Amino acid sequence: MVNRLTGLATAAARNAVMRKVLLAAAKPVVAAAKRKVPVRTGGMRATIGTKVVLKEDVAKGYVVIGPLRTTATSRRRGTTVTAVGRKLAKMGLTGYEPAAVAHLVERGHRLVRGGRQVGQVAGKPFLGPAVEETRQQVMAIITQMLEKHLLAAGV
Repeated sequence: MVNRLTGLATAAARNAVMRKVLLAAAKPVVAAAKRKVPVRTGGMRATIGTKVVLKEDVAKGYVVIGPLRTTATSRRRGTTVTAVGRKLAKMGLTGYEPAAVAHLVERGHRLVRGGRQVGQVAGKPFLGPAVEETRQQVMAIITQMLEKHLLAAGV
């Protein structure tokens, strides 16, 4: 299938197909993660999303799934609030960065008071189990969608 992807006319066409396939494959994982995430304020659940990263090589790309950042920084524009940040602000959750604490929720952490460890907070896994639960479905979506797009392109 990778060899067939290289048969697409341009790199832009390959990237468009890869982006569509990866986003479609990520949907069941995102849905499962949103079902499994522990809810205190709803902020973590509201920010779970996807980011597609494509490499130069057609066969290399991946999707980052998890809480998205609420701010973005660029040299030209400085720090700006993202759509995710605006969504949290509407929920009354300003100054909260779920992406910064998601790993602590997933894996657990030490509980420190006054510089001393006073306990341990158990992890509440949601992303790992979501990936495991949807693994077969994701692989089927990738295979079906790649086949569909390659046939449509005549490759």
